[in-house]
Amino acid sequence: MENLKNESTNDKLLYAMVGLVLGVVITCVCVALFFKMDKNDVKPHCPTCDYSTAENFRGISDSTAHDLANRYRSECQNILSEAIGQQGVTDARCVQFPLASLKKYIYDMESKVCGCEKYSNLGIRFYFGKYPDLNTAEAQANPDYRGLNKSYSFLHTVFLVPTYKDSEGIYKDFEPLNVNDCRMGNATPGSRMSMMNHGNLSPPPFPEASAIGRNTRAPGLNY
Repeated sequence: MENLKNESTNDKLLYAMVGLVLGVVITCVCVALFFKMDKNDVKPHCPTCDYSTAENFRGISDSTAHDLANRYRSECQNILSEAIGQQGVTDARCVQFPLASLKKYIYDMESKVCGCEKYSNLGIRFYFGKYPDLNTAEAQANPDYRGLNKSYSFLHTVFLVPTYKDSEGIYKDFEPLNVNDCRMGNATPGSRMSMMNHGNLSPPPFPEASAIGRNTRAPGLNY
């Protein structure tokens, strides 16, 4: 009877040891597969937060920035403001976007086409545009204009459009939301697209804008 008890205890210990060993082996295999998948199966051209090895952008000096801004203000802004034909309205000369919005915009664009060799070299094109009279019923019927600051009426703006470099080295506008299985589909008129607009114009929205002359700077601007 004592031998049977000892054998039963030994069997339980053996089963426990076998179970422990199997658990360790399965865990090691899963970890190995995870790291192998993480290393080899990641799709190329997908979003990354590390650009430490990317080519540095070509900046300009502060004096050059001032020169560019001053030329625009003195040679272009006055003409554009006069072309608006509205007393006291000064056309915008810069647009500001929150960094988080730009990051999300780029992330969404890259995520939609990641793994697609055709769309591996992406870019963003900045188009100039002009707002209509936002006080009209027609403008307010457009959901893209509804809720905008009415002082944006008649002012020029910019909107961002995704681009990719084709086989001939030409950057072409495209719509990432229409890409399925790396193939471009057809756009639906009036549908929400991956074009970004509605940054903060200056002037306005600065509250002091109405009191600022065309050749002076609004608060917060260095150029």
